[in-house]
Amino acid sequence: MADLWIKHLPNGPFTRLTFGSIAAALPFWFPRGDRVGFLWRGDEGTRNGWWSQRADGTGNPDSILSGNFNLTDPHVSADGRWMVWAMRDARGGSERAWDIYGMQLGADSAPRQLVAGPTADAQPRISPDGRWLAYVSLESGRPEVYVRPFPAVDGGKWQVSLEGGSIPRWAPDGRELFFLNPEGAVVAARVATSPAFTVVDRTILMPAPGEGTSYFGPYDVHPDGRRLIRARRLTGQEGADPGLVVVENFTEELKQRVPR
Repeated sequence: MADLWIKHLPNGPFTRLTFGSIAAALPFWFPRGDRVGFLWRGDEGTRNGWWSQRADGTGNPDSILSGNFNLTDPHVSADGRWMVWAMRDARGGSERAWDIYGMQLGADSAPRQLVAGPTADAQPRISPDGRWLAYVSLESGRPEVYVRPFPAVDGGKWQVSLEGGSIPRWAPDGRELFFLNPEGAVVAARVATSPAFTVVDRTILMPAPGEGTSYFGPYDVHPDGRRLIRARRLTGQEGADPGLVVVENFTEELKQRVPR
C-alpha cells in the first residue's frame, strides 16, 4: 500500500497523512490549504474514488466520489466549490477514451460530464475567477490546450497553444495561462477575457532543458504568482539526487520579454 506524506517547508519534518489499508495517489491541495485530496485505489485498481483528509491528519478521510472509475487529473476551483478531473469512459482502454467531469462539492450527488468527444480530453484547470476551463484535447491529432467558459462549457471554445501543448496552469490573477510545448519549454500565453476570451500573445518563459538535463512530471505556479516550480532529472550523474527548479519573479521577466 502507498501512503501520503506532507513535508513542512522549508526545513520542517515529514508528516504521514494516510495510513493502513488503502493505496493513496495523486494528492492535491484544497484552496484554503486545510485539506488534501487524493485518489484511493482499491484491490487491483477495480475500485477507485476521490477522498479528502484534513492536512493536520486529524479526523477520518471523507469520500468525495466512490465507484468503479478510472480517474486522473484532479483539481479544485479557487473558491472550493467545484472539483474537476478526467475519467476514462465506457469506450474502453483507448487513450482517446478520456473525458472531463466535474461536480459541485457539497451540492452535487453525482458528477457531470463537462467535455467529451471522439478523442481524449483531460488535464482540466478552472481559472482563478471560476469563469473559464482550460484543458488538453487530442481533437486536432496532437495535444493542444483549449479554453471554454465555465461551468457553461458549450458557450464557446478557444485554442491557446498553436504547435502542441499540455499541462495548463493559470496565473493567480488569471491574466496568463501557462503550458508546456512539445519540447518541454514552459510557454506563457497572455489572455484577455473581456469582452470575449482572446489570446493576446505567447512567449517562452522557461526554455526546454539543455543537454544532460531533463524535466519530468508536471510543474506548478506558486499562489503568490512570483514563483514557478518544476522537477529536474540530472542525467549522466550516477547517484545524483533529483532536484527542483524554482523560478522567482517570473512575471517581471515576462514583462521584460513581452512589453505591454
